[in-house]
Amino acid sequence: MMSLQRARPLSLPFAVLPALWVIWLAVAFIIAPRLVESAWAGRTPGFLSAVMSGRSVHGVELYLGLWRRAALRATMLLALATALIGITYRFRARILPWLRPIREAISVPVPIRPRDVLLLAVWTGTVLGLVEAGRSVFYRLTQDLPTVGFFREILWVAPLASSATLVLLALLLTALALVLSGRRAALRIVPPAVAIVGGYAVIRQFGGILPLAALGLALGMTVAALRLVVADPARSASIIRRSGIAMVSVLLVYGLGLATIDRLRESLALRALPAAPRGAYNVLLLILDTVRPN
Repeated sequence: MMSLQRARPLSLPFAVLPALWVIWLAVAFIIAPRLVESAWAGRTPGFLSAVMSGRSVHGVELYLGLWRRAALRATMLLALATALIGITYRFRARILPWLRPIREAISVPVPIRPRDVLLLAVWTGTVLGLVEAGRSVFYRLTQDLPTVGFFREILWVAPLASSATLVLLALLLTALALVLSGRRAALRIVPPAVAIVGGYAVIRQFGGILPLAALGLALGMTVAALRLVVADPARSASIIRRSGIAMVSVLLVYGLGLATIDRLRESLALRALPAAPRGAYNVLLLILDTVRPN
């Protein structure tokens, strides 16, 4: 008789992928559309409604369509990432020898914890967002483009979007590294990978550089940064931690301050209005000169 062998249990990151998929689908196709509708109707905090600067011209269907397209693209990318994780887990014995030289070349030579990976992703995303915001502000100023209200929002929206993207990437790479090796030592390759992606995004923002050249330059910048980390790991980690906390705190205060100031101005403006005379008619003025023909 054949002896029954106990099946090898899946690693924790691979086992939680179905739960992550359920959370993503619920957020992308249930929670987020309702949030978009509430923001368009003005029922959300001021800084969320302010993102939809054209809601007086465009209907809510436009914003819902934009979100659905973005959510579908993100879902497709997540599906590819999930398939990649499954394939690498199935054939990890053949894949690991090919990846070992790359891992040894760009891995961080100090112990890395999962929270360190997330901190670096947030730090890199915040810096990337600030660079994007600065480039956009400079471009608008030099090209004489409209800037009314533009500076206020992009200074916190760009870092938030970049940080969210890199945190998602870091989570996927962390799961992939743990699935392949099953040891936390594999996390040493995740921070350089996130840094390469962030550096590539920064370089490509300025245009005029081919994708392959930008990738090579980002790789060189990451290697140079790793040399600084190796020289003094404790000091480098302290600088990243302190500067990251400072940048996130300032942006958080800035975003909440904008919402508070907008609400305060609106409240003061309403209080300053004189009382309407008794029996006065209600007048509704519609200006349609900016509405598209269709």
